[in-house]
Amino acid sequence: HLRRVVELFDVMSGAIRSAAQTVTQRKGAPLAPEGAPLAVVTGARGFFGKAMTKQLARRGYRVRGISRSVDEEDPHVHEWLRLDLSRPIPPDALAGAECVVHAAAATSGGFESHQRHSINATHNVLQAMRAAGVARLVYISSLSVLRAPRTPWERQDERTPLTGPDQRQYGAYTWGKSLAEQVVMN
Repeated sequence: HLRRVVELFDVMSGAIRSAAQTVTQRKGAPLAPEGAPLAVVTGARGFFGKAMTKQLARRGYRVRGISRSVDEEDPHVHEWLRLDLSRPIPPDALAGAECVVHAAAATSGGFESHQRHSINATHNVLQAMRAAGVARLVYISSLSVLRAPRTPWERQDERTPLTGPDQRQYGAYTWGKSLAEQVVMN
């Protein structure tokens, strides 16, 4: 199962890299038109966050990036907020947003790190969305949250159940992403 996940990750990351290279080759940053809808992207400096900000800006959104550190040189983020999402988020961080793309998550460290930066961060994003009146969320998850195939020919898709109640056995990353996904679904 893990080999298959790694193979799928390689295919997906290659596709994202080639799409990102296409955007990077364009001259100048896409400008957000006056009155453009606002999209907030958490983890905007990360692998998936950067890809999302490029695509959103390309489609005419004004992008507000949220990260623990900012990248003033990123031409696709129109405004940056430096926040630690493991702490309560001020509702004005999401004010005016049409949607939130939640791509922030722990990618290394132990269970404590994933508790703070995946599970708690997701809970805090949802609370801030409610307080700011934002109803649309795009949650960036992981294939690792899906139950492992029971046979070599079983295909995983949107109907595949999530891992069982003991996600800890799959490690801190899968545990954190699984519980964060449960926070979103509840």
